[in-house]
Amino acid sequence: MANLLQSDIAAAIENNMPQAVGQHLQKLLKEAETNTKIVKTQQDDITRLRKEVETRDEHLKKHGSLEDREARVTNREDIVSERERVIDITLLEIRLEESDMRAETTFKLVDKLVRNTVFKKTIFDNEDNDGLPVIDGQGVAHYPIPKNRSYIETKTED
Repeated sequence: MANLLQSDIAAAIENNMPQAVGQHLQKLLKEAETNTKIVKTQQDDITRLRKEVETRDEHLKKHGSLEDREARVTNREDIVSERERVIDITLLEIRLEESDMRAETTFKLVDKLVRNTVFKKTIFDNEDNDGLPVIDGQGVAHYPIPKNRSYIETKTED
């Protein structure tokens, strides 16, 4: 139908108008036809791009909700980490208390089993008078002989 209309317009132009004006109008008609095709393709592109923008908007909304969810999960992880730390501290305090109770029980048991306890300590002592030589009347230096002592100290507890 468009071709028939175009051919009728072209025939009318050739018959009723001078040739230069007719050629110019035919040229304008062809340009209008090509421009119509370009506009149609651009409208299709615009429609396609709008759909793409909508899908990307939905995608961004989804990612926005994922970021919110990640923030909530990170917050929960922090809370759980703090609770684990508190539990670890409590567990260590309980172990310390239990260890103290065991030590006290062991001490009481030893105290009841062994009433007269004798502690012996061996002491070794060494004296060398600072190691300075003693010069006699003839000018000869004599070095002191170190004194070694050892003794046992006994302590009884009731």
